[in-house]
Amino acid sequence: MVLKRLRDEKLRNFTVGRWFIAIYDAYGPTAAFFIVRRPLMKKALFVGLIAPLAVLAARILDPHETQGALFAREPRKGRALDES
Repeated sequence: MVLKRLRDEKLRNFTVGRWFIAIYDAYGPTAAFFIVRRPLMKKALFVGLIAPLAVLAARILDPHETQGALFAREPRKGRALDES
Protein backbone atom coordinates (compact mmCIF):
# COMPACT_ATOMS: atom_id res chain seq x y z
CA MET A 1 0.00 0.00 0.00
CA VAL A 2 2.78 2.43 0.85
CA LEU A 3 4.32 2.06 -2.62
CA LYS A 4 0.94 2.84 -4.22
CA ARG A 5 0.63 5.92 -2.01
CA LEU A 6 4.11 7.05 -3.08
CA ARG A 7 3.12 6.61 -6.71
CA ASP A 8 -0.15 8.48 -6.30
CA GLU A 9 1.00 11.27 -3.99
CA LYS A 10 4.54 11.95 -5.20
CA LEU A 11 5.64 10.29 -8.44
CA ARG A 12 2.69 11.47 -10.53
CA ASN A 13 3.60 15.08 -9.79
CA PHE A 14 6.85 14.92 -11.78
CA THR A 15 7.67 14.21 -15.41
CA VAL A 16 10.29 11.61 -14.46
CA GLY A 17 7.80 9.99 -12.08
CA ARG A 18 5.16 9.74 -14.79
CA TRP A 19 7.78 8.30 -17.14
CA PHE A 20 8.73 5.67 -14.52
CA ILE A 21 5.06 4.78 -13.99
CA ALA A 22 4.54 4.39 -17.76
CA ILE A 23 7.58 2.07 -18.06
CA TYR A 24 6.45 0.08 -15.03
CA ASP A 25 2.92 -0.26 -16.40
CA ALA A 26 4.26 -1.40 -19.77
CA TYR A 27 6.83 -3.96 -18.56
CA GLY A 28 5.69 -4.80 -15.00
CA PRO A 29 3.16 -7.52 -15.91
CA THR A 30 5.71 -9.37 -18.05
CA ALA A 31 8.33 -9.15 -15.31
CA ALA A 32 5.80 -10.27 -12.69
CA PHE A 33 4.83 -13.30 -14.81
CA PHE A 34 8.51 -14.27 -15.04
CA ILE A 35 9.21 -13.70 -11.31
CA VAL A 36 6.10 -15.37 -9.87
CA ARG A 37 7.21 -18.73 -11.26
CA ARG A 38 10.61 -18.48 -9.56
CA PRO A 39 10.18 -18.58 -5.76
CA LEU A 40 13.85 -17.89 -4.97
CA MET A 41 13.92 -14.85 -7.26
CA LYS A 42 10.61 -13.65 -5.82
CA LYS A 43 11.94 -13.83 -2.26
CA ALA A 44 15.27 -12.22 -3.20
CA LEU A 45 13.51 -9.31 -4.92
CA PHE A 46 11.21 -8.82 -1.96
CA VAL A 47 14.04 -8.78 0.57
CA GLY A 48 16.51 -6.86 -1.56
CA LEU A 49 14.25 -4.40 -3.36
CA ILE A 50 10.59 -4.25 -2.38
CA ALA A 51 10.98 -4.16 1.41
CA PRO A 52 13.70 -1.46 1.36
CA LEU A 53 11.66 0.59 -1.14
CA ALA A 54 8.61 0.32 1.12
CA VAL A 55 10.62 1.62 4.08
CA LEU A 56 12.00 4.47 1.96
CA ALA A 57 8.53 5.30 0.64
CA ALA A 58 7.12 5.38 4.16
CA ARG A 59 9.89 7.76 5.24
CA ILE A 60 9.23 10.03 2.26
CA LEU A 61 5.48 10.08 2.83
CA ASP A 62 5.68 10.56 6.60
CA PRO A 63 9.18 11.46 7.79
CA HIS A 64 8.05 11.61 11.43
CA GLU A 65 6.60 8.08 11.47
CA THR A 66 8.46 5.77 13.82
CA GLN A 67 9.94 2.64 12.31
CA GLY A 68 8.06 0.40 14.76
CA ALA A 69 4.72 1.77 13.61
CA LEU A 70 5.65 1.01 10.01
CA PHE A 71 5.84 -2.70 10.77
CA ALA A 72 3.13 -2.92 13.44
CA ARG A 73 0.64 -5.63 12.67
CA GLU A 74 -3.02 -4.87 12.45
CA PRO A 75 -5.15 -6.26 15.26
CA ARG A 76 -7.37 -9.19 14.40
CA LYS A 77 -11.05 -8.49 14.27
CA GLY A 78 -12.33 -8.10 17.82
CA ARG A 79 -8.85 -8.22 19.43
CA ALA A 80 -6.45 -5.62 20.72
CA LEU A 81 -2.79 -5.81 19.71
CA ASP A 82 -1.65 -6.69 23.24
CA GLU A 83 -4.00 -9.69 23.46
CA SER A 84 -1.89 -11.96 21.24
